[in-house]
Amino acid sequence: MDSAGQVLWKNGLPAYSMLWMSDPDYSQHQMAPGLQMALAALKNVDDRLGTVLEALDTTGLRNDTDIMVISDHGFSTVQRADDPVPPLRAEGSMVTGTGFAAQPRTGEILAVGNGGSIMFYVIGHDEGVGRRLTEFLQKTDYAGVIFSRWGLPGAFDLHTGHIATKEAPDVVVALHWTGDPNTYGAPGMLDGDSGRKKGKGTHASLSAYDMHNTLIAAGPDFKKAWQDDTPSGNIDLAPTVLWILGVPCAVPMDGRVLLEAMPGHVLGLMVSQETLRVDNPQTGWKQYLKVSRVGTTEYFDEGNSGTGD
Repeated sequence: MDSAGQVLWKNGLPAYSMLWMSDPDYSQHQMAPGLQMALAALKNVDDRLGTVLEALDTTGLRNDTDIMVISDHGFSTVQRADDPVPPLRAEGSMVTGTGFAAQPRTGEILAVGNGGSIMFYVIGHDEGVGRRLTEFLQKTDYAGVIFSRWGLPGAFDLHTGHIATKEAPDVVVALHWTGDPNTYGAPGMLDGDSGRKKGKGTHASLSAYDMHNTLIAAGPDFKKAWQDDTPSGNIDLAPTVLWILGVPCAVPMDGRVLLEAMPGHVLGLMVSQETLRVDNPQTGWKQYLKVSRVGTTEYFDEGNSGTGD
């Protein structure tokens, strides 16, 4: 932050600057949300923002500059760590969580943890193996929301999760969560993958506490003392910044321009909410995904096992 004012902005303010800080992400992973170290990290971010504002005051450009303060995700506390590999092996699946020692064969599975979710790559995209894997997950108590390449019973299709790329996993499970508080009073408890430790912080689930994060904007291009209740997300940042800079988008973008937050604009798009549900009567599994839409842009609010009622 100091280098921005003293070096990067020494000869004038560029059209666009991005300042990235690794905390409080690091502190909350190492400790937990609400712990003194995590709170100190948040205080440090506040102090560094003050440094930026002082630098803008020095240049005399503060009133002409838009400032956007953003977090890329929220945080939850790990209530336990889950490793699906041993029980999958016990029931006969060829699965590894560390990589293949030799050329993998069709039907073998690679499980990759991502904090609040686990991705499964089925060699050869064998649907029968994927079905058995999905049914196995539906019988666990740590699965939250399951996505599959094949749209299997009780699972959402990869397209529903906007993850149907060529390189996508065949089955993805976002792990189960609750709104319970941790030891320090911070709400949001989550089952983590095998690489997480109980009591530490993590994210990458469909927990409301992971999905809902921070966006504060101030400056000449934004309304003052106004709260935007229209659904929005980080995918809207790039289109909004480009709009303000007057730079046309070279390709279609997933997000939208946050026009409703700008003076003289009103939102002219349809806003709706929907709860998607699927179940598998054979396993007794039920799951839901709450989705908000603004025009054609979709935002996930939360998802978990159960009905979401």
